[in-house]
Amino acid sequence: LYLVQILLKMPKSKRARVVSLTKTQSQGRAGKAANIERIQGLCDEFSTIYLYSCANMRTNLLKRLRNEMKDDSQFYMGKNTLARLAFGKTKETAYLPDLEKLSRNIRGDVGILFTNKPADEVEKYFSEYSEIDFARAGNVAAETITRSKGPCSQFPSSMYEPLRKLQLPVVLNKGIIEFEEDYAICVKGDV
Repeated sequence: LYLVQILLKMPKSKRARVVSLTKTQSQGRAGKAANIERIQGLCDEFSTIYLYSCANMRTNLLKRLRNEMKDDSQFYMGKNTLARLAFGKTKETAYLPDLEKLSRNIRGDVGILFTNKPADEVEKYFSEYSEIDFARAGNVAAETITRSKGPCSQFPSSMYEPLRKLQLPVVLNKGIIEFEEDYAICVKGDV
C-alpha cells in the first residue's frame, strides 16, 4: 500500500512530453470561417456545382485542368467538413436550396468544381478528357506487356540481384543481363 502511494505521488517525467515538430500554424476559427465564406461566395458566383472523385490522381493533372478551365470555372479541394458546413447539413441550414443534398455526398477523396459552363459541355469535356500517366499500385492493366527472350541492355549488371528478387527469369551472361524466356510483365485486366 505504501509503495502504491509513492508511485502515485512521483513527478511526471520531463522526457515524456510530446513535442510538435511542425512549423505550420493552425488556421484557427477565423481561417475556417474565411474558408466557409469563400465556398459560399463561389456558390453565389457560379451557376453549377459538380463533385468529382480524385482518388489516385496526380497533382500535375489537376493543375493542367485548372489552367484549362480557369476562365469560367473554379476547383476547390480542402477539408470536407468545412465544405459540408458551407453548403449546410440540413434543409434549414442550407446556404442555397438543395445544397444539403450535395453536402451529404462530400466524403473521401472528392473535390468541388464550380462552373458557369452548360452541363452538357462540362460532361462532354470530362467524358473525352484522358491523360496518359504512369501506372500506380492498384491500377488495372490496360494492355498486355511482354518482354522477349534475349539481352536486356537498358539495365547495368548491378541490377541483376534486384531483378532476381522480383522473380524475373534473368541470367547474367558476360556482364549483360539476359531474359531466359519471354516474360509477361502485366496482363490486360490484371491489377
